[in-house]
Amino acid sequence: MKDKFKRMFSKLGSMKYNLSLLVLVNILNILDTAFTYYFTVCFDKFLKIGNGYYKVAEGNPLMDYLLQLDPTLFIITKLSIVFMFTLILYDGLTKLRAQDLPLFGLFSTLMNIIYIIIVVNHLHIMYVINTVELYILD
Repeated sequence: MKDKFKRMFSKLGSMKYNLSLLVLVNILNILDTAFTYYFTVCFDKFLKIGNGYYKVAEGNPLMDYLLQLDPTLFIITKLSIVFMFTLILYDGLTKLRAQDLPLFGLFSTLMNIIYIIIVVNHLHIMYVINTVELYILD
């Protein structure tokens, strides 16, 4: 058991693994941005679930404000923030000592898990949209 844990933890310390996680964060961010844009701007309908009507909205208040202000500004800002953050992380990754790489890998893995949950949530919303009644309410 101890050897299995050491092997798993050593994989988190490889430079190739950590770089692939940073790339994956940006890919998941692009998917998140595209889904959010589609659900809030292109898909302007209400979902009837049970007795209530629901509209899909951006969960982040700052991003929601930018989305309402100008969808293009929202897309540029959202993609730029995550890209700049991963560039900063990459710069830090190249300067890390070998013993600090597993901690970086753990952080990057957690970051990707959060983004995967967000993208799966978007896919669930897409499934719901295809299975419930849609209404255009004025």
